[in-house]
Amino acid sequence: MAVGERGMTLIEVTVAAAVVLSIGGAATVRARADACVAAQVEALRALPFDDPSGAGATPVADLLGAVFPHAETARNTATAFFTAPALDGRPAGTFVTLHDAACGPLTVAATFVVADVDGFRPLDPARLAGYDHAAGTPPPADGLLVSVSARWQSGPRGGVVRRTVVIADRPVGLCPLATPSPA
Repeated sequence: MAVGERGMTLIEVTVAAAVVLSIGGAATVRARADACVAAQVEALRALPFDDPSGAGATPVADLLGAVFPHAETARNTATAFFTAPALDGRPAGTFVTLHDAACGPLTVAATFVVADVDGFRPLDPARLAGYDHAAGTPPPADGLLVSVSARWQSGPRGGVVRRTVVIADRPVGLCPLATPSPA
């Protein structure tokens, strides 16, 4: 060996291997959380937006029943609650649902949104007064901003995976103009 060249000691090799395994383990845990969040978003997108015929039947018969069943703080529970004021970076008038999934705890936050020239904006929470999906109250808007997140932890590494989508009520395609005539 030349001057200044030396091989790695057993301790250096062990530490390097531990670092690689730690990073690889964290990446695997994060990827599992990301896949879980993506699957939840797709499951929610697959639900009909609002199915009045199923109101009250089961809480997840449609998207509104699953992510925004009511706008009454008196009916809040520890795992499903309406927040009238803005809270934890979420807009005012958001419904939050916490539940367990294969990847760990998931948080689903839903806010009614309306479109304007600048894009989507949260619906004024005053317009949510009295909204109760199970009672068949018509939704106050035709769009929801849905955010699904999961915390992940692998040793000292951790973080949050979040996906946010706008899901709009499109009962007959993207731009229904008129009822089709019989062929």
